[in-house]
Amino acid sequence: MNTIDLMACVDCGFFVAYGEVEQPDPTWRAANFERGTAGLVVVNGDSDRDHEFSWSPCDCCGSRLGGTRMHCVAWEKPTPPALPTFTMFCDPGHAWLRVTGADLAALGLSPADFSRYSYRDSRGNYYLEEDCDASKFVATFEARHGAVPTIADKSCRPNYIRSMPRIHD
Repeated sequence: MNTIDLMACVDCGFFVAYGEVEQPDPTWRAANFERGTAGLVVVNGDSDRDHEFSWSPCDCCGSRLGGTRMHCVAWEKPTPPALPTFTMFCDPGHAWLRVTGADLAALGLSPADFSRYSYRDSRGNYYLEEDCDASKFVATFEARHGAVPTIADKSCRPNYIRSMPRIHD
């Protein structure tokens, strides 16, 4: 992880340390700090590297007021992994959520965790029955990722899913 050394004005230094500034300079705004540090995680740094007085602009909010500059360290915020989108297939009587064997394994699930009303294809995809099996998958996904998966709809028309082998066959 690459770190960035920043020299922050006193108000930004207190904002980093405490999440608020009790009596900021009248020109200081938290929005300026947020804008100046967008995409970064900022923490207090080494107090031995603080400057007693500097005319250099604050690296966090851009203030050009002279004063103490406090050493801070920053790094880029990690980007959360992109979550997959799943597809729902349906016919006039029922629907199935298509997932891969890898999707199941990533959640600690296997075909044995689902009812006989789900199907599989020859490419390693599973079509989880909408009422119980897809709900179990979605609940497990949400517990793992903290978000429900994105589900795209396919057209509801007679399709080939009912002609596939059952999930346990």
